[in-house]
Amino acid sequence: MSRELGNPAAANERLLDKREDDDEYTASGHNKKELQAARHKAFLRAIYSEFMGTFIFFTMIMGPIAKCYSAKLDPTLASIICTFAASFTLIATIMCFSSLSGAQLNPAITLALWISKKISNRKCAAFIVAQISAAITVMLCIYGSFPDVHHDLLKALSVQSDPAASLGNIFFTEFLTTFILTYVAFAMAFEEAESLKASTMSLTAMEETDGLLMYSSTPQSKAGFAPFAIGFVLMGLVFYGGGSGVCMNPARLIGPALFSGVWDKWYMYFLGEVIGAVAAALLVDFGPQSGQREHSMAERVSMLPNDVRNSLKRMSATMKSGVNTIRNATIGENN
Repeated sequence: MSRELGNPAAANERLLDKREDDDEYTASGHNKKELQAARHKAFLRAIYSEFMGTFIFFTMIMGPIAKCYSAKLDPTLASIICTFAASFTLIATIMCFSSLSGAQLNPAITLALWISKKISNRKCAAFIVAQISAAITVMLCIYGSFPDVHHDLLKALSVQSDPAASLGNIFFTEFLTTFILTYVAFAMAFEEAESLKASTMSLTAMEETDGLLMYSSTPQSKAGFAPFAIGFVLMGLVFYGGGSGVCMNPARLIGPALFSGVWDKWYMYFLGEVIGAVAAALLVDFGPQSGQREHSMAERVSMLPNDVRNSLKRMSATMKSGVNTIRNATIGENN
């Protein structure tokens, strides 16, 4: 399967056969339960992927912050250490879990995917619950890892704005940074995968991938560079700063806030992040970026209704048979 994802042309050549196989499974009913079981299994693995990916990512955010605060490091040095740790962990996490759920790791991005109709209602709700649960689990791990977890440490882990920042500063900073992060994620990864998405819709492909493919991390595609692009953009956005302190992730705010009680202007963070992510998703979908790819012939055929597609296949077989008959007759005359 990894070879097919790295070679979209090969996947397109087998697309019609896979779709026809799925139609036969469903129409005959012989393997419908098996297909449903495979999809359910992939869905559960995707939820697990979102939880584990978010858990690893947030651990490498909260842990270094707690360590730097306990060691009383210079704030500037601590900020650099934590930013690098988070950015490189994000790269690794995306590469680990992208083939299962897309490694969204962010409720705002998950909502943007839902608004742009790239994931279902069920996946959207399940992924957000998994992401927030992971953030809470990380805070419990902080309690288990550090000997003296006091309120000041919990406050340091919480998202806090600049005391001089207005509500407008907080909203615009979160809107801008989340917009840029989401735009890069969609343009580099989720949108690039649309031409490959159809290849994962058959039972055979689902069994081979063992998951829900949101985008490919193969080096042959542009999406293969996506983990690095997203990680480095995150690094730049954190260094950007702004009045909000750059959160870009509602789960990042919720986890520590539940333990510290610090809900500093949380509503402005949520509004900025969600609106920024949704705006980026819609702009990628309907803006100039959306027209950069052309559908292959196999993809266009796959979009046709089943009866039309089957008729085309029968016509193609009839024409091929006719051509072979004429060619054989011509060869016989020449002999």
